[in-house]
Amino acid sequence: LGQHVGAKLAELRETIAVRRGGSMAGALAAVATDRGKAEMDAIRAQLAVMTQEELRLRQIRLDDMQAASAAAVATAIITSAIGIALTIVIFLLLRRDQRLRARQQWLQAGQLGLAAAMRGEKSVEEIGEAILAFLARYLGFQAGAVFKGEDGHFSKVATLGVASEAEVPNSFGLKQGLLGRVAAEGEPLVVDEVPQGYLTIGSALGSEKPRQLVIVPAKADDAVNAVVELGFFHTPDP
Repeated sequence: LGQHVGAKLAELRETIAVRRGGSMAGALAAVATDRGKAEMDAIRAQLAVMTQEELRLRQIRLDDMQAASAAAVATAIITSAIGIALTIVIFLLLRRDQRLRARQQWLQAGQLGLAAAMRGEKSVEEIGEAILAFLARYLGFQAGAVFKGEDGHFSKVATLGVASEAEVPNSFGLKQGLLGRVAAEGEPLVVDEVPQGYLTIGSALGSEKPRQLVIVPAKADDAVNAVVELGFFHTPDP
């Protein structure tokens, strides 16, 4: 562009100089050569090319800005989603930790309470009754029985809330019935459909089978030395 502008200005200077020299015909002859027109056409063409290039570059910059804006929005959305997800995960972990701590505190309080209930000089029957009395308050069951084991044979030592006509066995052996199964396997058992011959909850108004039965072994040195049978009208929580 600078070249063409310089050539056009030079053509104008020459034409003006010829005219000032007194030669109108020479000035007209210089104009008639179309040299100046060719330079102006070249200038206009160059400006058109430059304009197109600037428009192209402007469009590229606009496209880049739009792409950057879209990327920023996408990044913000992803960051927000990650933040929300992390918040939910942290909340769930804290809630789980609180539940675990509450469960641990509940277990520890139960162990301390049970130890206090069993403390003192008591017979086996008195210990069994103390265990059932404490667990009834702490667990909320409606009837229970404790069986003491010796040499693979288990005998009933205490009951609580059991109807007088209930068919609770006085004794059982390993693997004999559900009680014997728990004594043999050493694992707790939850029974939803309570069969005949197990706890019946009694009151002044009559008797009724529990809706759920929980049978738990008591261990010392990995040996089952007692079995506790608990009956609930409601479903106990974990």
